[in-house]
Amino acid sequence: FWVHFHGEYAPFHGVNHIIEAARILESQGVCFRLIGTGITSERDRGRARQLGLRNVEFIDRVPYDSLAEYMSRADVCLGFFGENRRAERVFTNKVVESMGAGRPLVTRRNRPVQELLVHRENAFLCEPGSGEALAEAILELKEDPALREKLARNARRTFLENCTTEQLGKSFRTIIEELVENG
Repeated sequence: FWVHFHGEYAPFHGVNHIIEAARILESQGVCFRLIGTGITSERDRGRARQLGLRNVEFIDRVPYDSLAEYMSRADVCLGFFGENRRAERVFTNKVVESMGAGRPLVTRRNRPVQELLVHRENAFLCEPGSGEALAEAILELKEDPALREKLARNARRTFLENCTTEQLGKSFRTIIEELVENG
């Protein structure tokens, strides 16, 4: 059972919580593929080495156009899990990319995320800053293929209805028109 993460290793992404989830799930047949680098990568990779984790694969960087292939091979894709102020205010590209790829997504709850994603409908939303909560979410999805399929199908639909270039262009146009009208 493969879990995919890609992106910058930064505090708001909470890769340290992904490493903790990997530790918890090591004996459950769950493997993690983490793609990327960044300011916390040495710390996070060091922690995985210190724990002797054999279920985590680290890949530095891959060409952007190959991310879809990596995501398509994953059973679950991960968003972000940090608990700092930035993580409370963002909706990351990796979330949108996972939705576009039609993969089951686990990410943290925050206001921007909850404007578009609904727990157990088009994503699995968990508490931020908790490797244990993340591990529980992944294990539940591992044991429930029907829920994975539902989340994947609905995430893709949500992406097509809200996140395509065309849809985003319409939204920006509406915002600009309202700004011009209101001075």
